[in-house]
Formats: sequence, structure tokens, C-alpha cells
Amino acid sequence: MIVAGASGGDEAAIHAAANVAWALCRSGHDARLCFTVPECNSLGLAFFGERNLDDAFKAVHDGQVDTLIVLENDLYRRDTAEAVDGALRSIKHLVVIDHSSSATTAAAEILLPGTTFAESQGTLVNNEGRAQRFFEVMPAAGDILTRHPNKLALAARYPARDRSRAQMARYRCRDRGLCPRHPGTRAHPGSRTHG
Repeated sequence: MIVAGASGGDEAAIHAAANVAWALCRSGHDARLCFTVPECNSLGLAFFGERNLDDAFKAVHDGQVDTLIVLENDLYRRDTAEAVDGALRSIKHLVVIDHSSSATTAAAEILLPGTTFAESQGTLVNNEGRAQRFFEVMPAAGDILTRHPNKLALAARYPARDRSRAQMARYRCRDRGLCPRHPGTRAHPGSRTHG
């Protein structure tokens, strides 16, 4: 079994792993090859297209973006402090949803609590390209807002997670023209809207 991955960003390493596997197979060995991805759902994100953080920062600097929403990520772990600081200076609003404190959460104008993988459930795309379910194994232990009390006033606009999700779903529905409660829109077959 040969295990390789894309974490280092070195395409030559991926080709080398494949060449070793092919050489072993040609010599009569039953070689297997497993490619890993840097993080959970990395492959799922790749399905969205070839956009990356540099593209996002370029859109910010070009004035195409005035609000940045960061989901469970510390931008300072993804790029240089100079690049991140430059992007954050160029936007009007920074909204962060996270479960852990970081330099990005500290810079947030609005901070909304998230949960860890162990405290939530959902679906991701694993390194084999398969949809993989994951389930909550423990209740949420705390709230990031207790570690950032200066963000509490802004987050108070969103007191109930379920109510916030319902509100976001209504906006998403309305923006896509799918909610029957908004004049001039059409209902999506099989969808339910919550008022």
C-alpha cells in the first residue's frame, strides 16, 4: 500500500507515488495506492471549482466584495499575515462562524458560534469522492462567544440557532425565487418554507 497526498502541494510527489505503484504492479506485486486530501471535505470543496483564497483576496482588492464570511477557518493559517491583513483592511464587514478562537475570530465584526465535528452532524465528501455522513457524538461544550465578550452585542441579533437557520433559508429561498410567501415568486416542487 502506497499512501500519498496533496497536502504539500507537490505534483511531482503524486506522480512519484503513482510511478512506484505502477512499477510494483508490472513486477507482479499487488500494489495499492491511496491518495489522501489535506482536510475533511477538501475534495468536496474542489468539486465547486478551481477558486482559491488568492482569487477571493483578489476579488476583495478589486472592490467586488465588501463583506467576507469565513466558516470555521483561520485565514492566518492559510496565507501570510500581510496578505490577510491587506484583505481585511479592504472589506467593510467580516463575519466569522467558528468554534475555536483564532486571529480571524478576533478580527470579526460579527462572530457566530459553530460546533466541532464531534458536536454536529452532516455530510462531507471523503478522499474517495464518496458522500460520508457524520453524527454528533457529544453535546456542544461551550460557546465561542464567552471567549469573545466584545462580540456578544453583535451576536445577540442571532439569539437562537434554529431561528437563524430558518431565517437564512427564507432569504436563500426568496433570493432564488422559490418562496410562495413572497409576491412574484414560485414555489420549488417539494420544498417547504417556514414563516
